[in-house]
Amino acid sequence: MGGAIFKLNFISNLIKTMTSRAEIEQIWNTITGIEDFHSILEKSENKPQLIYKHSPSCGVSFMAKQELDSSFEELSKRADLYIIDVIQDRPVSNVVAKELGIRHESPQVILLEEKKVSWDGSHWQVKGEELLSVLQE
Repeated sequence: MGGAIFKLNFISNLIKTMTSRAEIEQIWNTITGIEDFHSILEKSENKPQLIYKHSPSCGVSFMAKQELDSSFEELSKRADLYIIDVIQDRPVSNVVAKELGIRHESPQVILLEEKKVSWDGSHWQVKGEELLSVLQE
């Protein structure tokens, strides 16, 4: 009997996790073209814009995205959230790096304010709490 209850709880928690994952995925706006990036740059005049460069084949990127997803609710109140798949959309990722004058990395977060990079970090620097702190300044 106890095993059956455990299985039900496990399945229930898994469904909740899957639902919240689907909701989180709706928060991220996908950048697939250079026009998208230029539009985001313009929007940064009025509201912070957060770009996350993600590699779906990289374990560190996976962990960094989970870290950001855990803070998505607060982050999305303070900035518009965008994601670039650096494998699928590498040319766009390269243009972002070149036009902003920063080195391409993955995972990488770029915070834009007033058409400029106000903060960027990569790999283990990609932390929701760190970004929330930067966005409060």
